[in-house]
Amino acid sequence: MDKLPTPSIRVGGPGGAANGDEADSRQTALGARKLAVEAGESARVGLDQEIEAILEAADERDRQADDRDAAADERDQAASLDSFLHDADYGPGLKARRLSAMDRLASKDDRTAGADDRRELTRMIQERSELED
Repeated sequence: MDKLPTPSIRVGGPGGAANGDEADSRQTALGARKLAVEAGESARVGLDQEIEAILEAADERDRQADDRDAAADERDQAASLDSFLHDADYGPGLKARRLSAMDRLASKDDRTAGADDRRELTRMIQERSELED
């Protein structure tokens, strides 16, 4: 008649307690790896959200710059036409043209800031990919 294996043999053969400890340590290591992967994924999600916010802010600055440029062009054209039709060298037309020039300067600053944000974003993405490798 065949004998059924004892519980210590079923766990991993003779010395089943040692094999059980080894299995526990492997299970612990697996759990730690799983937590590390979850933490990495959570960090990536946070970074992705930060990237999206940076891009949205840069796009908004570009839209504002476009609006200011359009308004500056309209004011500049109106002031130029007014000074052409009326001989007003230093009247309100000159003030409007100066304001238009200042709006264009502010637009340029916004576009530069948007480009800087995108450049910084590229640097962050490169650093992240280097860390992952």
